[in-house]
Amino acid sequence: MVRMLSAFLLSAAILGGSFGEATASATPVSGDRMEVTLTVEVAGEAGAVVAHVVDIGGDQTIVGLAPRGAGEWGGTTETAVSNLMVVFEAIRTDGSSDMSKPVTLATLGVDPGLLGIEGTGTTRAPDEGYSKSTLRWGWGALALAALALALLAFWAAGSRDRDTAATEQAPLEDPGDAPSRPEE
Repeated sequence: MVRMLSAFLLSAAILGGSFGEATASATPVSGDRMEVTLTVEVAGEAGAVVAHVVDIGGDQTIVGLAPRGAGEWGGTTETAVSNLMVVFEAIRTDGSSDMSKPVTLATLGVDPGLLGIEGTGTTRAPDEGYSKSTLRWGWGALALAALALALLAFWAAGSRDRDTAATEQAPLEDPGDAPSRPEE
């Protein structure tokens, strides 16, 4: 029970603004298709709520969500298996609308394994690494930058020493000790 509850809590995203918690679940339909169920909580009165499901290639599907009571809206659509972006839009009765921040299906709780995502979605560095020439130039640039900083520090410290030595050699005289001029 605790395990199931923690999995549910990890699978919900808080969208902010006029949107509360949003979730998504997916089930495979055929080889490269899945059925996605989206739910979102909307604060205040909304005449309609839609979900803009956007593929990285730019294809967009607009899914109308139905009220489920207590400010919760939900709907289902069939789409290609991919970690799609979702933007929820609440259309108010006065004609205004609020849009959520874009989130991925994986963020909303769809199993990354079903979406074909390895790990948690972090970007890895290329396996081949950098060439020897690139590394040589990179280390050379780093050494040159370190040398420039060292010279700047040496120059700045040297100017302070000269200023200190000049003030120690010629102490300031008190204007009260200076001889006065005779008045004309």
